Amino acid sequence: MIQRLFGAHGDSVDVPSVAGALGIPITGPAAVIGFALTDNSLTRNRTPSAARGSDRTASAARDRATRGSDSTTFAARDRANLGGNSTASAARSRVTLGSDSTTFAARDRATLGSALRLRASAFRPDSLTTLIGDRAYLLLPRYQSDRAVTAWTRQLVDQLETSGALLLRAAIAIPVPDLAHVATARREVDRVLDSTAAAFPHDRVTTLADSRTTVLLGEILDLIDAHPELHDPRLSALFDYDRTHAAQLQTSVTHYLRHHGDVRTAATALNIHPNTLRYRLRRAQEITGLDLDTPADRLLLELQLVRHNRTP
Repeated sequence: MIQRLFGAHGDSVDVPSVAGALGIPITGPAAVIGFALTDNSLTRNRTPSAARGSDRTASAARDRATRGSDSTTFAARDRANLGGNSTASAARSRVTLGSDSTTFAARDRATLGSALRLRASAFRPDSLTTLIGDRAYLLLPRYQSDRAVTAWTRQLVDQLETSGALLLRAAIAIPVPDLAHVATARREVDRVLDSTAAAFPHDRVTTLADSRTTVLLGEILDLIDAHPELHDPRLSALFDYDRTHAAQLQTSVTHYLRHHGDVRTAATALNIHPNTLRYRLRRAQEITGLDLDTPADRLLLELQLVRHNRTP
């Protein structure tokens, strides 16, 4: 029922009936918060207490320990630590949370769900939480303060990281006019989480308002990526020239644009003489046919360079 309110089963939902069943008000502003796990590789070196027994030794101690006899090899000891000598190397990358087949992703998802429910209910007894896919969502009906919601979210993310349980990112949609807009707010939250993933650990906790530029720019770049006909072939000539001549024209143009056309500041950042940068800019214009004095060319060039250099 909570997932239906968040739009997990389509937008068709009888909000008054759901609100009545859940005992929450239909009207009044609400807050929707989405939580996304970072890449599991970021949590594999951590040792959550929920995943490992209190008697689990640290990795250094495990290396020193000998299981069975002095002749036990390092590989055998690694396998023994994870439940048996016959466990394959792929299984060594798993944690034993109930069974050897439980993956880090499943463990993190379960930890996220339980941790969020526990802390959210302490913050607001009328809060609603749910897991949809690999993300968790929280609804706070009739929240009292934007600042309080944001501060609590930051505190939650920090606490879970400090305890070694999880590394999270969070996006907040606030205010949500009423329960009929919760599903829409969840989609907006997902847009923020999708667009800010590459910025981690920056923008760990952000709002729709704060991330609007990042979201829209990211979606514009995604659109360009998805349509090869929008890739400017003139830049291919620039990249080819750099590769062939071990030049740095692309980097020079990027810094020039980043510093708003200030040659001296850009040259300082590149640790080169301003005249060297001017020469490189002239050469880049000759190769591409783009005019750095034309606003439209500068805008197009900057978009194409950002798309080319963005993290996959």
